[in-house]
Amino acid sequence: MCLAGKLHSYAHTKLGARLVPEIPDLLQSTMLKASRHLEDFDYRGPGSLLAWLRQIALNEFKNRVEYWLADRRDVNRDGVHLLASGTNPVGPDPRAQGPGPRTTAEIDEQRRQVGAALESLDEIHRDLLLFRFFAGASWAEIAQQLGYPSPDAARMACTRHALPAFALALHP
Repeated sequence: MCLAGKLHSYAHTKLGARLVPEIPDLLQSTMLKASRHLEDFDYRGPGSLLAWLRQIALNEFKNRVEYWLADRRDVNRDGVHLLASGTNPVGPDPRAQGPGPRTTAEIDEQRRQVGAALESLDEIHRDLLLFRFFAGASWAEIAQQLGYPSPDAARMACTRHALPAFALALHP
């Protein structure tokens, strides 16, 4: 008996309307299961791969029909209806709640270390870093505010002196 005939024999008339939209999902789950268990395939000649895939598809279909007949909750179907109604079936999105306690503690510790390293620097180095990296000032603005002769002089003072001093203070 062909696959369609076997599927028809397992299908009940009240499930016929549910079968048509499920065909792509059944095929996808069949291929996923086959790819996961490909090492279990035993070649027995021409057509053995198709017979193996047909049996997997038949088993997937039988499982789906048994599930429907038991009238259990279908997460795919119910999830779509719940999402369409505006409610989230699994509760609020955990990513929308912000960082967790461990991440918050790590960020707080990093902020404390950066603050301590900045406090240990000379005033000119600290001002260079604060203007450039925390206030977002341009090199021209930094040169004007801190009295450097040119923007290049401010940039070189930052990259050659302030940043290395900061790195050493951060990681002694």
